[in-house]
Amino acid sequence: MMSYQSMIVFLDHSPRSKVRLTVALQLAEAHNAHLTAIYLYYLPFDPSINPLVSAPLLKEYKQEISDQQKYSYEDFMTSCHSAGVMHHWIAASTYEASAAIAYARCCDIIVAGQFDPQDPLNTLDQGFLGRLLLAVGRPVLLVPRYEAQINITFPHILVAWNGSRDSTRAITDALPLLKRAERITLITAHNATHKETGQSHIPHPDILAYLRHHQLNAQVIEQIEPSMDNGEWILARSGGLDLRADLIVAGAYGHNRLDEFLLGGVTRTLLHSAMTPVLMSH
Repeated sequence: MMSYQSMIVFLDHSPRSKVRLTVALQLAEAHNAHLTAIYLYYLPFDPSINPLVSAPLLKEYKQEISDQQKYSYEDFMTSCHSAGVMHHWIAASTYEASAAIAYARCCDIIVAGQFDPQDPLNTLDQGFLGRLLLAVGRPVLLVPRYEAQINITFPHILVAWNGSRDSTRAITDALPLLKRAERITLITAHNATHKETGQSHIPHPDILAYLRHHQLNAQVIEQIEPSMDNGEWILARSGGLDLRADLIVAGAYGHNRLDEFLLGGVTRTLLHSAMTPVLMSH
């Protein structure tokens, strides 16, 4: 059976870091994969603005970071040994979270956490996940910030399909998970392709044929011009009693512009509002 061989999980000292580690460990066990942890930290101030005033605070904060990193390291090593998972630890050498992107390119899948504006210990700035998705060239499994039971076998997977390059890439990247699913639902809104990608698209019968070549069958739900934002519509259907998806698979649409990045509306909605795990690819 197809599987991931190498995984990366982003860890920090926020409460949800432990949840991400649990998800990553369970996935690594299921796929007999090697797991690398990248520990991220940040500074809530810029020491270059006034280095004389910031020096004492910087020293104190770096000591706190060192203590937190040691605790996270010991927890990671103990958890991996207990689970029998091959592992490696990397501590980011800079407080710029984007420095981790180079490490993250060297794996099959990345486990990351959703940005939580209510968590003061969250080490990722709000734009990091967008930069990661557009730059890394690997699928990212987003663990939501909301308290919820996550079944890593993902028995029911919902595929958000708009026929674009990005959604095509997401399906291919998700094959190891789709192969293990009990049920697959392909959900498509016909105006998504025109508004978000502006490119010719693959009709859903063709992608269904592709899935059948991999011995996978999917139910199709179509919506012509949904009455709400496409991303909100996908989230509403994924959480509805009729579907109740365990995982959403979607392409991440966006592009870089002068060292900035612009995300499509559906991508932005899934990143910030999903209450279900989401696997995204660009």
